[in-house]
Amino acid sequence: MERELTPIEAAFKAFTNGNNEMKGTQFSRLCKSCGLIDDKFSTIDADIIFNKVKPNSTARTIYFREFQKGIDEIARKKGMLARDVVQKICETKKPIFTGTKPVYTRLYDDKSTYTGCMVRGGPNIVDSQLGKITSLADVCDRAPADVRGVKYRLYWNTD
Repeated sequence: MERELTPIEAAFKAFTNGNNEMKGTQFSRLCKSCGLIDDKFSTIDADIIFNKVKPNSTARTIYFREFQKGIDEIARKKGMLARDVVQKICETKKPIFTGTKPVYTRLYDDKSTYTGCMVRGGPNIVDSQLGKITSLADVCDRAPADVRGVKYRLYWNTD
């Protein structure tokens, strides 16, 4: 029979996607989501604490026991009680993911500013069926040009 998880253990599991190990990025996400990041405690401090509580220098993850030591280090760094840090984590319960909002761009978002093919469309198979396009030469100008890109045509004297 499985024992019921404490609120802090449930929060740990939520931030690790149900795993028993927490990665450094998940630890930083926990600190951000719980509102622990401020002037006294930055994401760099969270990384330092994560590396400090790891069992050895080659480990990439921490277990719940090391996580508890990390909570004590966060509390010491912020000048808070460890139970207040635990309370913040338990209140958050799960990671909060935020993304960036796109900025309005007039020439992209305002369809009244579209020009060329975006408004009138380009050639398609229907145009060839209507007789407007008979070959690729009707679509592309393949006339010779000089080095500067200026078009010229050769006119042959038929005298």
